[in-house]
Amino acid sequence: MPSTKRETVLALNLIFGLTLVGWPFMAVFSLTLVEGSRATNDSYLVLMLACVWLYPMTYIGALAWSRLALNRSRTRRRAIRIALLPGINLLAALTMTVAVWLHCGSEFAC
Repeated sequence: MPSTKRETVLALNLIFGLTLVGWPFMAVFSLTLVEGSRATNDSYLVLMLACVWLYPMTYIGALAWSRLALNRSRTRRRAIRIALLPGINLLAALTMTVAVWLHCGSEFAC
């Protein structure tokens, strides 16, 4: 069933593409957290900022790579795995946001 896997890749690309609508809000939120006095010394904040700001590039790269893998590859599973890469980035950004919150004593500013 190659067409089912093709539809899965297209659906994943669409879902992660729709999350780009909320990306500017998270990007501004992450910038306001970094404005703190010792923000550059806090590795959690720097990692969260990197995860959030690299998401659009991760999505575009995964979109192009999964399309290429879908058209050229013999196995469609690889294209599905590639299409899931933005999900890993989103999970990392969420994890870093929670880590910042826990590190700062249930607040978003240390």
